[in-house]
Amino acid sequence: MPICKKCNTIFPFLIKINGQMKNLGKRKYCLTCSPFGKHNTKTLEYFVKNIKNPNTICTNCSRKIYKKPSHLSNNYIHFCNRKCMNEYNKSRSSATLETCAECTKNIFRTNSQRRKSLSGIFFCSKLCGNKYKSKRKMTKWPINNPKNHRSRKKIILERSGFSCQKCGYKEDSRMLDIHHHDGDHSNNDWNNLRCVCSWCHVKHHRGVEKLDLPILKTQNQVLLPE
Repeated sequence: MPICKKCNTIFPFLIKINGQMKNLGKRKYCLTCSPFGKHNTKTLEYFVKNIKNPNTICTNCSRKIYKKPSHLSNNYIHFCNRKCMNEYNKSRSSATLETCAECTKNIFRTNSQRRKSLSGIFFCSKLCGNKYKSKRKMTKWPINNPKNHRSRKKIILERSGFSCQKCGYKEDSRMLDIHHHDGDHSNNDWNNLRCVCSWCHVKHHRGVEKLDLPILKTQNQVLLPE
């Protein structure tokens, strides 16, 4: 007699369904768990593996779950569902709280969005952006705002003489990076920014050498250098 893999109940080999005798000898699940013609064995197999044979835990909620061996070898974090994955990603997001320049509504912007902004001004919608521009009769956004990444980099490079503070490299300004002294990339205070070349920057972040460099510009000096 076959045994159901889900509920562990014994069910018969032969049974009469719709007036016809059906052979259930090759079935893995009883008719209660998997009704005839429903084709839900894939869902049941996932249930059996997930509940009865878990091999890892959800990174977000610590629930015991089952994952394929190929998934375990290729990934170091695992989730039981999409909701847990979204919660985990949101908790580790680098988004910071900004204020809409028009309606003062609180909005979240990631470091990538903040770096790409030429003006350093943020809005909750295009409507607020258009209102802001029309009130000030602006035809284009200001690009010399110190809150913007490109403007900050321009200020730091000019202050350093377009050369690396560590090794003095100055052949190509495209190879110069902005280094955050305390390691916090969201801390863009002037006293936390240094100018180093790409090679010195990589050596520092790989632990080869430490960068103990002087301050180029203080927080009180936010205008472009003379």
